[in-house]
Amino acid sequence: RVVLAVDPATVSRLMGGPVAGLLAPCRSAPVAVVWLGVTTPLPQAMGMLIGPDEGFGALGFLFESAYAPSRAPHGRGLVKAIVGGASRAEVLNKSDDELADQVAGELGRALGSSPQVVMTHVVRHVPGIPQYTAARLQARAAVVDALPDGVSVAGWEYDGVGLSQLARAAGTLASRLAS
Repeated sequence: RVVLAVDPATVSRLMGGPVAGLLAPCRSAPVAVVWLGVTTPLPQAMGMLIGPDEGFGALGFLFESAYAPSRAPHGRGLVKAIVGGASRAEVLNKSDDELADQVAGELGRALGSSPQVVMTHVVRHVPGIPQYTAARLQARAAVVDALPDGVSVAGWEYDGVGLSQLARAAGTLASRLAS
């Protein structure tokens, strides 16, 4: 038994034959995660989402140190922002420093005052976050039907991005493989 926990393009390349091309409709949206370490007090909240018409590159902000205080030294804050996505992919053409500066400015705009940033870290995710369209769901079903016996696909590209979705799908797959 083999479980392919890789992206659709790799599954198509590895399997060839009837599987090749079936996953072409599976699109992902590139994103970058930008962390800002700040000395400015943050709201005691989980974070905020940003609407698509607000003119931000960030999709939202998570105030990591508010809900997980051990993620930042005492008296400091840690903010995580996700930038890019399907409707804002052009933002990823910027350098890491430009992204961090942009996110700091947007955070200041959202909070009403500019944060004092003392640390930045940027991680780019390409191809990015899977986009769960009807075409992706149809492609996944077609691939599952086309895979040879004993070969399965698994992971966020196929089963959802939420931890609970992935855990449930992994448990279902493990039970099926064990029987």
